[in-house]
Amino acid sequence: MELIFSGLFAMVPTDPEYEKRQSAIRLAQTVAKFLSGTLMRAFYGVKREAFDLLPVLCMNESNEFEPHLASDCTYALACLSQVDYVFVCTLKPEPIFATII
Repeated sequence: MELIFSGLFAMVPTDPEYEKRQSAIRLAQTVAKFLSGTLMRAFYGVKREAFDLLPVLCMNESNEFEPHLASDCTYALACLSQVDYVFVCTLKPEPIFATII
């Protein structure tokens, strides 16, 4: 891994794997913040697809290397655990498009 000095004490790795990992961490943090923000402000139940994020949130809630990601995942799990009901859409897209046209 090659290091570039940018400033007096800061070192920024230029390894492509490091950049890919940082991008994935930022994406997971954004999704966790979006989910918790949506759940806290919503007057309706959560969609069933939100529970597909449970494995990612659970794996990263105890991440010691990324404490901000860990706290965001913990908060999203707390918001997800307090959901009153799950919104399940039983409509199929075909009738909706048929009525519009």
